[in-house]
Amino acid sequence: MDLNPYSEHSRRTQERTPRARPQLADVQLYSDFRNVGFLENFLSPAGKLLPRSKTKLPPVAHRDVMRKIKTARNMALIAGEALFEKRHLRYLREREDRERRLAVQSMTVVEHAQQPGVSS
Repeated sequence: MDLNPYSEHSRRTQERTPRARPQLADVQLYSDFRNVGFLENFLSPAGKLLPRSKTKLPPVAHRDVMRKIKTARNMALIAGEALFEKRHLRYLREREDRERRLAVQSMTVVEHAQQPGVSS
Protein backbone atom coordinates (compact mmCIF):
# COMPACT_ATOMS: atom_id res chain seq x y z
CA MET A 1 0.00 0.00 0.00
CA ASP A 2 1.41 3.32 -1.05
CA LEU A 3 0.94 6.09 1.50
CA ASN A 4 2.05 8.87 -0.82
CA PRO A 5 -1.03 11.02 -1.62
CA TYR A 6 0.58 12.24 -4.86
CA SER A 7 1.34 8.83 -6.34
CA GLU A 8 -0.51 7.45 -9.36
CA HIS A 9 -2.31 4.84 -7.28
CA SER A 10 -3.64 7.31 -4.79
CA ARG A 11 -7.27 7.04 -3.79
CA ARG A 12 -7.90 10.55 -5.02
CA THR A 13 -7.00 9.67 -8.57
CA GLN A 14 -8.93 6.41 -8.67
CA GLU A 15 -12.30 6.61 -10.32
CA ARG A 16 -15.19 5.71 -8.10
CA THR A 17 -17.78 3.36 -9.44
CA PRO A 18 -21.20 4.99 -9.36
CA ARG A 19 -23.89 3.35 -7.27
CA ALA A 20 -26.40 1.34 -9.17
CA ARG A 21 -29.63 3.22 -9.46
CA PRO A 22 -32.86 1.40 -10.16
CA GLN A 23 -34.15 2.06 -13.63
CA LEU A 24 -37.29 4.14 -13.91
CA ALA A 25 -39.07 1.43 -15.91
CA ASP A 26 -38.36 -1.24 -13.25
CA VAL A 27 -39.63 0.93 -10.42
CA GLN A 28 -42.78 1.82 -12.32
CA LEU A 29 -43.32 -1.83 -13.18
CA TYR A 30 -43.06 -3.16 -9.60
CA SER A 31 -44.33 -0.19 -7.59
CA ASP A 32 -47.99 -0.59 -6.87
CA PHE A 33 -49.85 0.32 -3.69
CA ARG A 34 -50.75 -3.37 -3.27
CA ASN A 35 -47.10 -4.52 -3.56
CA VAL A 36 -46.30 -3.86 0.11
CA GLY A 37 -43.08 -5.90 0.10
CA PHE A 38 -41.56 -3.75 -2.64
CA LEU A 39 -42.74 -0.46 -1.12
CA GLU A 40 -41.25 -1.30 2.30
CA ASN A 41 -37.79 -1.07 0.69
CA PHE A 42 -38.32 2.69 0.64
CA LEU A 43 -39.30 3.01 4.33
CA SER A 44 -37.11 3.31 7.41
CA PRO A 45 -37.57 0.83 10.30
CA ALA A 46 -39.73 3.48 12.01
CA GLY A 47 -41.96 3.63 8.94
CA LYS A 48 -40.79 7.00 7.68
CA LEU A 49 -40.27 7.71 4.00
CA LEU A 50 -36.62 7.54 3.02
CA PRO A 51 -35.18 10.62 1.30
CA ARG A 52 -34.11 10.53 -2.32
CA SER A 53 -30.46 10.62 -1.30
CA LYS A 54 -30.90 7.21 0.36
CA THR A 55 -33.14 5.55 -2.23
CA LYS A 56 -31.01 6.70 -5.20
CA LEU A 57 -34.12 6.94 -7.35
CA PRO A 58 -34.64 9.48 -10.10
CA PRO A 59 -36.91 12.33 -8.95
CA VAL A 60 -39.89 11.20 -11.02
CA ALA A 61 -39.71 7.63 -9.75
CA HIS A 62 -39.16 8.77 -6.15
CA ARG A 63 -42.29 10.93 -6.20
CA ASP A 64 -44.24 8.08 -7.77
CA VAL A 65 -43.12 5.55 -5.15
CA MET A 66 -43.85 7.95 -2.28
CA ARG A 67 -47.32 8.64 -3.66
CA LYS A 68 -48.00 4.90 -3.81
CA ILE A 69 -46.74 4.42 -0.24
CA LYS A 70 -49.13 7.11 0.94
CA THR A 71 -51.98 5.44 -0.94
CA ALA A 72 -51.13 2.10 0.71
CA ARG A 73 -51.12 3.80 4.13
CA ASN A 74 -54.53 5.36 3.47
CA MET A 75 -55.87 1.93 2.57
CA ALA A 76 -54.29 0.48 5.76
CA LEU A 77 -51.97 -1.87 3.87
CA ILE A 78 -48.88 -0.30 5.48
CA ALA A 79 -48.66 0.96 9.03
CA GLY A 80 -48.10 4.69 9.45
CA GLU A 81 -45.09 6.38 10.99
CA ALA A 82 -44.36 5.57 14.62
CA LEU A 83 -44.48 9.04 16.12
CA PHE A 84 -43.97 8.87 19.85
CA GLU A 85 -43.03 11.97 21.73
CA LYS A 86 -40.62 11.61 24.62
CA ARG A 87 -43.27 12.77 27.06
CA HIS A 88 -45.68 10.13 25.83
CA LEU A 89 -43.07 7.36 26.17
CA ARG A 90 -42.21 8.55 29.68
CA TYR A 91 -45.91 8.48 30.60
CA LEU A 92 -46.25 4.92 29.28
CA ARG A 93 -43.19 3.75 31.25
CA GLU A 94 -44.43 5.38 34.45
CA ARG A 95 -47.83 3.76 34.00
CA GLU A 96 -46.25 0.32 33.46
CA ASP A 97 -44.07 0.79 36.55
CA ARG A 98 -47.10 1.83 38.62
CA GLU A 99 -49.09 -1.21 37.44
CA ARG A 100 -46.14 -3.50 38.19
CA ARG A 101 -45.78 -2.10 41.74
CA LEU A 102 -49.52 -2.50 42.37
CA ALA A 103 -49.38 -6.11 41.14
CA VAL A 104 -46.44 -6.89 43.45
CA GLN A 105 -48.18 -5.23 46.42
CA SER A 106 -51.41 -7.12 45.81
CA MET A 107 -49.48 -10.41 45.60
CA THR A 108 -47.71 -9.74 48.91
CA VAL A 109 -51.03 -8.87 50.60
CA VAL A 110 -52.60 -12.11 49.33
CA GLU A 111 -49.58 -14.18 50.45
CA HIS A 112 -49.60 -12.49 53.85
CA ALA A 113 -53.32 -13.23 54.30
CA GLN A 114 -52.87 -16.90 53.38
CA GLN A 115 -50.26 -17.57 56.06
CA PRO A 116 -51.64 -19.55 59.03
CA GLY A 117 -51.86 -17.77 62.35
CA VAL A 118 -52.08 -14.29 60.90
CA SER A 119 -55.15 -12.40 61.88
CA SER A 120 -56.20 -9.13 60.34
